Amino acid sequence: MIKMVVFDWDGVIVDTLSIVLQVHEQIKEKIKHKPNLKELYDFFDKHDGDGDRLRLDWKNHYKELGITDEEEIKMISRIYFDHSMVMRDKIKMFQGMKETLLELKKKYKLAILSNSYEEIIREKLKDYGIEEIFDFIGGADHGEKAMKPEPEYMLGFLEKMKLSPDDIAFVGDMDGDIIMGNAIGALTIATTYGYHSTEKLKFHNPNHMIDKPEQLLEVL
Repeated sequence: MIKMVVFDWDGVIVDTLSIVLQVHEQIKEKIKHKPNLKELYDFFDKHDGDGDRLRLDWKNHYKELGITDEEEIKMISRIYFDHSMVMRDKIKMFQGMKETLLELKKKYKLAILSNSYEEIIREKLKDYGIEEIFDFIGGADHGEKAMKPEPEYMLGFLEKMKLSPDDIAFVGDMDGDIIMGNAIGALTIATTYGYHSTEKLKFHNPNHMIDKPEQLLEVL
């Protein structure tokens, strides 16, 4: 029986794709290697095959392009955070999401587990007036390894919340979200309106796929 609904942030609750692409533009001006967006896109296509542009851990984009210096990786992380903070006013919640969250809160506990920075997540939730409806908010800190798609973080989260995998539904928009949720035996719900294509998400066999936030109320 589902007791808690756990959400990813980017591509699930908020639409940040255009901002992330702008961040990549800022980063390429500051680092020695200076990859352009075409080079990044060619790299994504080569590795992903179907043209899905972004991975869960964006730092891997740069490491696999030959940027392995830890100080430069930390600098990239700082640029990413600073630019995201500057652009945070342009981060918009997906239409229908706030109403859906408020409705779900009547029945379930709610949580966020994201590779995005927790500070930015909390700032935006305060802006939306809904920070208090979440029972747990977990995000990355500066220089921290991405939490997903490895299942260990989710298992630790379940232990902390005194829940079992059967108790949660995990809502994500990228393949790693679904991989992680499936690995621990949670109910997985893929959002087709986020970062990864319907075809890529379907390949990983989520329990449900939704095209808009309101459909969460139909599958839960």
